[in-house]
Amino acid sequence: MATRMVRWTVAKAALDVLRETPGLSGVTVSDHFPGDAVTSEAIWTGEIDGEISYPNASGQTRKQRDEMFTVPIVIRVTGGLDFGSCRDRLEEILATVESVFADFTVAVYDQVDGLLELTVADPVSDAQDTPIGALGFARIDLLGHARLT
Repeated sequence: MATRMVRWTVAKAALDVLRETPGLSGVTVSDHFPGDAVTSEAIWTGEIDGEISYPNASGQTRKQRDEMFTVPIVIRVTGGLDFGSCRDRLEEILATVESVFADFTVAVYDQVDGLLELTVADPVSDAQDTPIGALGFARIDLLGHARLT
């Protein structure tokens, strides 16, 4: 079992897999919002959230504890596209990410000590027309549960 939180280990492993995905070769993948360096197609992690539950126990030994966490993956598409093209590309990237995560959630157990469960939450997406072209955002969450000692 892990002795420290694993949420960032899971996030890094997810980003590494996305960086290696052929269908995302032109997409910037980052561990944070890239700011001014953001490209027309980008993926990054949002605020990683979680909680650790400590059992009520007495004694001098360290007790097991559970870490529940959410790793949000944000997708952005822009670049002067018309609305239909932006929406289509956003959904194409989102479908690729979801497909990658379907395999990743199985393979990651060998990479992350203490990980008990990792699931993919329902993705959400939206595209809007703006004066400078369409802008699309999507989010897909990895929901994890780990046992720590």
